Amino acid sequence: MASRRNCLNIERDKAARSLKISCPTVLNDMLENTGMTGAYPTTSPAMNPEPTDLITADNEYRHEGLDPAKVIGSMQYAASSCRPDLALVCSSLGSERQKKTLAGLKNLKRGIGYVAGTVNMGLIYHGATTSRFAQITVYVDSEFGGDLKLTMNPTGRPRYGFGIFVGNDLVAYRTKSADTVVLSSANAEIIGLSEACRHLTWTRNLLKDLGFKLSPTVVYEDNAAAISIATRAYLTSRTRHIHLRDLYVRELVTNGDVEIRYVKTNENIADFFTKFQPVATFRIHRDILMGICPVKRA
Repeated sequence: MASRRNCLNIERDKAARSLKISCPTVLNDMLENTGMTGAYPTTSPAMNPEPTDLITADNEYRHEGLDPAKVIGSMQYAASSCRPDLALVCSSLGSERQKKTLAGLKNLKRGIGYVAGTVNMGLIYHGATTSRFAQITVYVDSEFGGDLKLTMNPTGRPRYGFGIFVGNDLVAYRTKSADTVVLSSANAEIIGLSEACRHLTWTRNLLKDLGFKLSPTVVYEDNAAAISIATRAYLTSRTRHIHLRDLYVRELVTNGDVEIRYVKTNENIADFFTKFQPVATFRIHRDILMGICPVKRA
């Protein structure tokens, strides 16, 4: 493993006034340790598994000589520091460390192939203007049922994900399974909204402390029912089971810190963090998240 000081690589492009943060050393070490340095590049890190592949695969892992803990550990370091395109596959494959499956093995090998073709990819940050005004944008999404089609023993807990942008640059992102099972897609989306807004509050406070002026942050959500629940001041008989801690976003809306807007599902960048997407959609959202293409705002 590379020494800590060499794990992250920072490249400065003076002409473009940008910085790129990547971790090729960590990923190249992982490829070398797995013997897949010359692996054929894949177009995306993972695919939805076939139901017939959701079977135990201890022998198959031994035959391939792959240790999921080591491979996922290296990819997770990259995912948490500068590679949001690896976040979902690492989170989804976390259970492979305890219960190995054929579906997990196939996606692990696919993920390694994807890394082999994108070793030098990283987050790009662009030079700021002289303005003291910071535009923050948030995209949030949740997948009702979460792991129902991904694991042998699904929990049914929803998976939420979000991305927080300052200007066109991604400054915070997350993909995570919720702590509990929920009974509706609106409830699942409310959990994602609240978690995103908690991280947003920290980002807003930091920028205020740095002297930036902030307008209400636009949060894009693709579930109309969740928007209604999060913005009105009461619960109905159909929504009163939703935990109050998941309604934190209401206070931010009331205070004028947040404005929630509807966005079409196919335009919701946070969809990237909750489900394995078709290659064309995956690449569009990846390039926006990585700073290669600008954020499109409604």
